[in-house]
Amino acid sequence: MIRTEPMRGSYWRPGKVIMLLLCCIFSGYAQDPEYEAWLKKEQQKLQEYKDARDKDFINFLKREWKQRQAFEGLVPDERPKPKSLPTVEPSETPRAPVPSAPARVKSEAPSEPVPALEPKEVAVPPPSPTPNVLEFGFNFFDLPLVVRHEKTAWPKLEKEVSKETISTFWADLSRTTYETVLAQAGQERARLRLNDWGYTLLLHQIGLSLFKGSLNESTLFTWFMLVKSGFDVRIGYGGERVRLLVPTVTRLYQVMYFQVGSDDRRLYAVPLQGDEKSIEGMFYVYEGSYPGADRQADFSVKSLPALRDESAPRQLRFIYGKQDYRLDVAVDKGAVEFFRNYPQTEYTVYFESPASSRAARSLVAQLKPILQGKTEWEAVNILLRFVQTAFEYKTDHDQFGREKPLFVDEVLFYPASDCEDRSVLFAYLVRTLLGMDVVALDYPAHIATAVRFTSEVAGDQVTYEGKKFVICDPTYIGADAGMCMEQFKGVNPKVIRIE
Repeated sequence: MIRTEPMRGSYWRPGKVIMLLLCCIFSGYAQDPEYEAWLKKEQQKLQEYKDARDKDFINFLKREWKQRQAFEGLVPDERPKPKSLPTVEPSETPRAPVPSAPARVKSEAPSEPVPALEPKEVAVPPPSPTPNVLEFGFNFFDLPLVVRHEKTAWPKLEKEVSKETISTFWADLSRTTYETVLAQAGQERARLRLNDWGYTLLLHQIGLSLFKGSLNESTLFTWFMLVKSGFDVRIGYGGERVRLLVPTVTRLYQVMYFQVGSDDRRLYAVPLQGDEKSIEGMFYVYEGSYPGADRQADFSVKSLPALRDESAPRQLRFIYGKQDYRLDVAVDKGAVEFFRNYPQTEYTVYFESPASSRAARSLVAQLKPILQGKTEWEAVNILLRFVQTAFEYKTDHDQFGREKPLFVDEVLFYPASDCEDRSVLFAYLVRTLLGMDVVALDYPAHIATAVRFTSEVAGDQVTYEGKKFVICDPTYIGADAGMCMEQFKGVNPKVIRIE
């Protein structure tokens, strides 16, 4: 039976010893005999600790696999989105139907953009030249990185994929000095501000470099390293392919999955390459957990990754109150590339994600003077008109050939957008520039928003947690705050909270 709790020693702390050994690995000075004897003893303790955690798990991998049928990816809404949008003629002189409070345009500027990242070696103290230390370079979203490791024999899949070859691969990998690579990957994760998905892709890219492009071996390496990082990820195999299976905090859509355990927990076969084919036939999946590995992957984006420092300029134009406005915005191309094949997840993730510092600064600098001195109602309507009319409308299937909700920088980058994309951008602007609360409204085949005003505003509204929110639809062209599309009047949408 596989343990589900990490092993705990009463006096020995492996984490500190691992870091000490890492320093020793990369140091080039000679050690005295007494110190070398102590070091050898500590290395033996570390190996025994590793062996104790891995022994039962390796035996488990040799036995406990079950055939499972993959489920097709979840679909958030199967109803097709409209090909064209309803419009309403905006009033010649926009004005609030009732007195409205003045808008409190935020004065603080977004954080400074992150400086360009240079290729950085992420080892502990730089080593003196030694034949026992190797290094390899690789590109991560066009950012060159370098990793050092002690010379070791990395395992190979010598035969076809099976539970025997997978358990052998784990056993062989556990006897390497993988901790040196794992420690550096963790440091790079922090430096590049990667979320769980970014960290997974980083490990996969390291694996591709270590294993000379072998997809199966890199996938097994990624699985091993994620488990050692505390994630309860699994592996599945069928035919000649191995797939990484990931439990997640939020649902993933359009990603095939397996259900395991008494609670039918979903394990998503995430596309590490961005273009993996669908899973065909039965796959073998194990259901146990490695001791102490109990984390689910979190696909939320608290901060954008700090990748290559490259800007993509774009000019956006809109008209409000007979005045023509032109905005020159800058988009973070590194962020756009990172999100290109981002697994589709719940709408909350997109609404709560920030813009890049570059995009935020360019938007705020130009929109803030336009909103200054306006009432809340006028300011919200200006932002509505900007999002409604500055972008071409296309459904995701027309633009990408698949459903793909966009993050803020993507909305600004791609030529066209649809309802949820515009709602994400509008909600971001209202919250960032005006500091007003916003909720998202999930209608059948349509996403809109609603804003909480500080004073009474006439028009269509929803009540959420005892508070009134005025409907604002970034896809209803020309509509002001308080105007709901005719086909959704009387429809109770699902309200999505935005933190």
